Amino acid sequence: MTARDPAHWPEYCCAILRDAEGRYLLERRPADAKDAPGLLTCFGGKRNPGEHPDRCIRREIWEELQWRVGALKLEARVRLMGADGRVVAWFYRGAGPGPGVTVRTLPGVRCEWHDSTAIAAAEISGWHRAALDAEAAGRASAVIDA
Repeated sequence: MTARDPAHWPEYCCAILRDAEGRYLLERRPADAKDAPGLLTCFGGKRNPGEHPDRCIRREIWEELQWRVGALKLEARVRLMGADGRVVAWFYRGAGPGPGVTVRTLPGVRCEWHDSTAIAAAEISGWHRAALDAEAAGRASAVIDA
């Protein structure tokens, strides 16, 4: 992914977080959420104007989990593209919090852990399903209709 050229930066940045056992840390969106109500999504959000994607994902993790990424290696893994060719989102892969780390979320948001078997049947938003499937298959991009 071209991180140097802002023309290729995504509108959204999200994190595919997994713990040492391979379980995914996802958020269950509130039933009254504007986007993906009641569904599971990866943590992340909209990039501020001019904000570098790497900075955006770290900000989003702090805002949503109260968790400082610090030196954690987050690697951009999946580029989510619209059918029109626009760059919608970058999904970063990183390590989820280890044992004993308290995970805090925004009010109304619930954290859920899902192993690779359960993730296949989980109710995940379309964007996030496409990115998780691409990442699991080793693909660097996925195309969505939206």
